[in-house]
Amino acid sequence: MRVTVKEILSLDILKNAKVVAGENGLNNKIEYIDVIEVPDFGDWIRKNTFLLTTTFAMQKDETKLLNIVKFLANKKETALAIKLGRYLDNIPDEVLKLADRLNIPIIELPGNVIYSDIINNVLSLILQEQTRLLRLGDELHQRLNKMVLSGGGLKGVTNILAEVINKPVFIENKAGDLLDFCADEKSKEVYLFLREKRLNTKLMGEYLKEGISVIKDDSSNQVIVSILAGRKKYGVVLILDEEDSINDFTVIALERSATVAALEIMKEKAIFETEIRLQRDFIDELLVNKYVEGYSLVKRANDFGWDINKEFVIMNVYIDNYSLNQRKIDKMYEMEDFKSEIYNTIKKVVLANTKNSILTERGDGFLLFLDTNFADTKEVKEYCLFIAKKIKKNVETKFLDISLSIGISKTVKEIGNFSTGYEEANQALTIGRKVLGSGKIYNFDDMGVYRILFSNQDNNSLNEFYKEYLEMLVQYDQKNNTDYVHTLEQYYKYNANVLLTAENLFMHRNTLNYRLKRIRQILNLDIDEPEIKLSLSIAIKIRHLLNL
Repeated sequence: MRVTVKEILSLDILKNAKVVAGENGLNNKIEYIDVIEVPDFGDWIRKNTFLLTTTFAMQKDETKLLNIVKFLANKKETALAIKLGRYLDNIPDEVLKLADRLNIPIIELPGNVIYSDIINNVLSLILQEQTRLLRLGDELHQRLNKMVLSGGGLKGVTNILAEVINKPVFIENKAGDLLDFCADEKSKEVYLFLREKRLNTKLMGEYLKEGISVIKDDSSNQVIVSILAGRKKYGVVLILDEEDSINDFTVIALERSATVAALEIMKEKAIFETEIRLQRDFIDELLVNKYVEGYSLVKRANDFGWDINKEFVIMNVYIDNYSLNQRKIDKMYEMEDFKSEIYNTIKKVVLANTKNSILTERGDGFLLFLDTNFADTKEVKEYCLFIAKKIKKNVETKFLDISLSIGISKTVKEIGNFSTGYEEANQALTIGRKVLGSGKIYNFDDMGVYRILFSNQDNNSLNEFYKEYLEMLVQYDQKNNTDYVHTLEQYYKYNANVLLTAENLFMHRNTLNYRLKRIRQILNLDIDEPEIKLSLSIAIKIRHLLNL
């Protein structure tokens, strides 16, 4: 524990000592006291040391004295006490000027003061400070323990810490989300501004480490200590320090508070995980219709605060390349924490836009039962698309390496149809990712004939159908480096309209007509005959569905 140079000079033994330079360094923190009377002092002098000397090793060599002051400035938080008379009569002006500039206090000691008396008195002062700080730390720890036993939670931690150190206090999780705080509105505004700067400049990993970190800013310094339990990092306790006045007790208080905050966060995490598990089990039962009686389902849902008598749309929110992200994930996250952070990000979107929706983890993603209170089907579809886009934007902005795919069901209007809604969302997701590519939003209503093809589990039959109508054209493209399959697909997409198709393919209509003629020759089919047109359109969709 440390005392200031000013506190050392207040000792009776040093009442006749005189500060001759470096007065701006009187608040330097001292942990040690030592004697320097040899020329090779550089290897053993520590920072935060109060040094005593008669200048025996330097005697009247001004250059050596200047070098000592420079050396002490590099060590930081030091002071030099010189006993004059025996080897040095006066301290050179150049040494005093340098000490003033570097804020290294130089003290003239009375000739009758004995080193051992100074050392004993200074060590006693340091030990007294250590004892005082340990006592204050124990008192704070006891107070925090009582608060925990009374169920005060993180709010109790921030309130007690803010009271004892008289500074604004904030607790964040490892993603930078504010969990609790004790501060006035002005301090909170400053904190939110500084937090945004931290998050935008990717400083999270910089201060999620053991010990105390300080991020200096013109608005206010942020003093931060990690919340650790074992080797796991759960977040930080952060205080704002406008006056740059952090002392040893502040550090102790921060560390003790962080320990208690870790216990509170672990407790809340355990409760949260238990609740999520129970919700997930209930959702599983709801989707597979294990309970025939609807009343039982309604009653259990009410225990979670859910009203399942309303109409819902089910969204299957899938994390693309989940296993790949498991390997690439940043060190500041373990995978379970990473998925929890995505869950919390989605939950914020849901809570901001609806009151009765249900969110739960499932497989490599999440299921969202979105409460829809619109009579008009078009309104429901637009609302679901708005929520899905919001979820994608928020998650993919916060986690830059993450891509979400979202499948959306039709409206589920009865309790017994939840399993059907889930299958629709799952189909929309599976078909959409195969046909349109991953990282998009897929609505079951938009899947068209793919829904029928997907429901046909006989892939051999689908493959045979594809071979009969389209494989010859695909093989021709591969052999001749042409793009006739895509041309045919676009031709059908624009309802066999040559002008419109040519415009969207950025080609002249004569070029398109030539391509269509070659397609007819290769397939030996009338591609405009209604039955052939339907069969070829289905074959194209089978190709997408089966990735042929």
